[in-house]
Amino acid sequence: MTTQWEAEGRGHRWINYAYRIYKQEVGQEEFRQKLSEQFTPQPDPSIFSKVSINSKVDKLRLIFTSSSLATGKRPFHAVGVGAAGNATVVSEPTFPEHEFFKPGRVFPIRVRHSNFNQVDDASIDIRGAALKFDDVDVDGPFDLMMATGAMAPYWNISSFEEYLNSRGSPEKTRAWLYTFPQNYYAYVDGCRRAPRSYSTLHYYSQHISQFRGKDGVLRYVKYRMLPLDDAVESGLLSHEDQRSIWDPKRLPDEERAQNYLRQEFAERLKKGPINYKLQIQLHKFRQGDSEEIFNASRVWDPQNHPWKDLADVAITTLLPDHVTEKTSFAIGNQPDSLGLVVPKTVEDYNSVPHILSRAIPTSNTAVRIRAPKQEALEGRKQTYTVQVRTGKAKDAGTSGTIAASLTGPHRRTGPIRLNQSSFQSGKDANFEIEGGDVGEVLMLTLESPSGTLRSPWYLENVVVTDRRRGRRYEFPCHNWVQDKVTLRQGRASLPDFDTEVLSAQRDMETQQRRQTIKWKHDLLGLPGYIKAEKHEDLPKDLQIGTEKTRELNRTLDKIEKGDFPDMMERLGMTTLAEKLRGWKGIEDYERIMNTVCPTAPACIEDWASDAEFGRQFLQGVNPSVLQRCDKVPPYFPVPEEAVKRSMDLGKTLRQAVVAGNVYLADYAILDGIIANNVNNVPYFTTSPLALFYVTSAGDFLPIAIQLYQTPGPENPIWTPSDSESDWLLAKIFLRNADALVQQLEGHILKTHLVLEPFAVAAYRNLPACHPVHKLLIPHLRTTAAFNTILRERIIAEGSPLDKCSSLAGRSRLQVMAKAFKTFHLQSLNLPANLAEQGTDDAMRLPGYYYRDDGLKLWRATEKYVTDMLSLYYKDDEAVREDEEVQLWICDSHDNGFNWEDNIDRGVPRMLTSLGDLCELLTIIIFTATTQRAAHANGQRDIYSFIPNAPWALMQPPPAIKRVSSDDDIAKVLPAKPASLRQAALANFISSCGEGEVTLGNFPERRLTEEEAQEVIADLQLNLQRISEISRERNQTLKHPYTYLLPEKIPNSITP
Repeated sequence: MTTQWEAEGRGHRWINYAYRIYKQEVGQEEFRQKLSEQFTPQPDPSIFSKVSINSKVDKLRLIFTSSSLATGKRPFHAVGVGAAGNATVVSEPTFPEHEFFKPGRVFPIRVRHSNFNQVDDASIDIRGAALKFDDVDVDGPFDLMMATGAMAPYWNISSFEEYLNSRGSPEKTRAWLYTFPQNYYAYVDGCRRAPRSYSTLHYYSQHISQFRGKDGVLRYVKYRMLPLDDAVESGLLSHEDQRSIWDPKRLPDEERAQNYLRQEFAERLKKGPINYKLQIQLHKFRQGDSEEIFNASRVWDPQNHPWKDLADVAITTLLPDHVTEKTSFAIGNQPDSLGLVVPKTVEDYNSVPHILSRAIPTSNTAVRIRAPKQEALEGRKQTYTVQVRTGKAKDAGTSGTIAASLTGPHRRTGPIRLNQSSFQSGKDANFEIEGGDVGEVLMLTLESPSGTLRSPWYLENVVVTDRRRGRRYEFPCHNWVQDKVTLRQGRASLPDFDTEVLSAQRDMETQQRRQTIKWKHDLLGLPGYIKAEKHEDLPKDLQIGTEKTRELNRTLDKIEKGDFPDMMERLGMTTLAEKLRGWKGIEDYERIMNTVCPTAPACIEDWASDAEFGRQFLQGVNPSVLQRCDKVPPYFPVPEEAVKRSMDLGKTLRQAVVAGNVYLADYAILDGIIANNVNNVPYFTTSPLALFYVTSAGDFLPIAIQLYQTPGPENPIWTPSDSESDWLLAKIFLRNADALVQQLEGHILKTHLVLEPFAVAAYRNLPACHPVHKLLIPHLRTTAAFNTILRERIIAEGSPLDKCSSLAGRSRLQVMAKAFKTFHLQSLNLPANLAEQGTDDAMRLPGYYYRDDGLKLWRATEKYVTDMLSLYYKDDEAVREDEEVQLWICDSHDNGFNWEDNIDRGVPRMLTSLGDLCELLTIIIFTATTQRAAHANGQRDIYSFIPNAPWALMQPPPAIKRVSSDDDIAKVLPAKPASLRQAALANFISSCGEGEVTLGNFPERRLTEEEAQEVIADLQLNLQRISEISRERNQTLKHPYTYLLPEKIPNSITP
């Protein structure tokens, strides 16, 4: 499609008179002869063809380099203007699926508009547009060179040299034009006189490249870039201009400045983005195709090769001249799925792009040494102060030079070096820099001029102050920087409220994260999780600190190996005989506990009593297992007479159930699960049920235990009426089952694994500026890291649990998979779950401090989330239209919760209201903080005294009554190695949260707005009040409930 066709297609009558003018000058006969001689058949390659090509490369390289070094300019397209922006591949392409041009992919780009030969913008000349698909000076994945005119005024390297030689004078140009008719026609097709703007021109690649789609089919491609408004092109030559096209001088009445195109482009950007449509033509290779398809001086018939939309291009930011001139474009810079066609000879139609790709890069290097002097477009200089804060971690600092670039609404500075070569941990570095006035500083880019830093750098934040205006801009980072980082102001924003330059940055941020953060789905029956075999495989930003990781691994290594020299010495286990000898009595277990507990838990005094046993179900580490018993299950036929002595005087079990005083703990999830076997030593567990009764005095007492789900003669119901040893054994087996379910379902699955999909999806879909990202990340940042360690070191086969748990790795996974099959998100909604379980009534169930403290914390969390989100979402429609938050929840659903089935787990694919979003975020934050603390903080207290809740049992439960003795209790408890591992692991889990940032504290200032800080202050005040109320109550209790004191709740997931 020629320029004439394009103009006519837009209803504009413009004619290319080149052939008529040529005929009038030389006559019809010579015209026909020249036309037939212009394109001769392609010669066959010879043994000298490669040598000839290399010779041309060397020749042109020398010419271009010498010219650039002598003039300080590019060999052609020397005068230009540069800008940055983005190119977004169309979401529903009509071209074959392609690895590089993926639907919706966003590229940062640089564009350089230029004149091919003339300095004066009002003169006759070909205009150019070079696109670099990255915001860098050199390299990048793809460079695209385009010019006005659908056809090139040359077709092989010989004709290209003739074209270049014609530039010296009007006489030379005229002689070249009349060499062949196509020279004249193509030159008229591409030249423009005094166009209104670079942005109103049509640009074509002219040269042919390869295009290999995912289908493996070889195709060839041409590109063009049009103004988005698709208007008629400006600057098309008049009949008079075409007759004297070799004389490019400006017209006598032209009053615009010599560089008006550069100035106009800069002014146009101030009004908003400049938008283009990038399109492609494709030709599917067929055997026997004519070589003419590669002729850059020919156009492809648009009827057979329709133009297809490739990408939307938005140019947003003017580049300083020195950055523009340092930017090199290389026609051969293309990904493997594209690429130039290799020529067979120097006369090959593909010889020009191939030889230029090898000859021009060297001359561009020369240009970067000596950039041409032009009138600067940057405007007045501005002084800024820059404060850079490095994180406090031991290895947070770095050495090496850092350069800063400031971006405003429509222009930016070039990289400005910060005069410091070292950034130390925990220190601020202050600088004063000078650069172009960009207006409001929207973004800040920090990078190493050498490309990479000598070591990763943990950057807390940067504060930039505009000295003249007195404006202060805060740019939070709170991430590791390894080469380059672009930050935006700390205020949160939704996608619809961003300018084009900010919108593109948020798209590229999540796009880049999706390339490094991927899903994995190989644990059948469990939620999807981050793709990482071990902690070190995670992106640096998602890892926990190096020292913390080492300490965790050292501790787990010791537990796995049973390497406890200090504990063994204190226990008198210094010889092999002592290590193998059994326990002497309960006192030995107390000694283990004392090695890990700073002070002995008060519960140990009467651990075997029913009152203490029941209290730990209310105030222990598995508080969600209880449910009010509205009807005793038929598979748990508790006789009235057997529990009569446990009831208040005159009350029957039936009456107690009706009154709401009976509660059930059911461990059916363990039914059918195979117990562990360590070195041919079998371990045991059960799948029990238990009834508890709330007495009139407020005690919570166990009244019946059935150790398996199916009743029968060999599965008796145990009650306090049985012998003391029988009843204690039944309680020990119940506590074993409770501990297994607590660790696997309540703790690992319901506070770790179910949060990971939300964390992974947040990183993949929510940019750092999104309010939901800012709300969630302080609570989810370490989730993937700790969960990766859990999968590698705790859940999997070969973990320390294998040697101290009744369940081996495969069985542990089966339990969690069974739990996940029935999981519903509302089970993590505390008020809803308490109501569902029937444990919400404080009058019926007193002393349930998990409920009492948890509800206060739930309400504080809910208020915090609601108040914060209300700053950004004005109504339900704003939530529905938020594409990023919808992508987040959809990704969480599809790849996290429902990757292998369609079970309704309460996680929606779409959020339809602000209330739904508030509830979801409250659930997530509450689970990551309060719920996790409820299941972890007390493990040292509950599990370090092994008889209280053993993880492993060494004997099967009794099948008949009144045959057990105290010796049987000693035999059923785990041996020394397993006991030591249990105590050490319990201590490890409880201590992981110690020293961490606690609930409501945000040392990382992700939300910088004053209104957001007020919401945080309100949360902190509420948490302080909750703490005061809980502490005041605890002073009246024999066993204070401290696990949910806000100051003991980590702000983020820990093991």
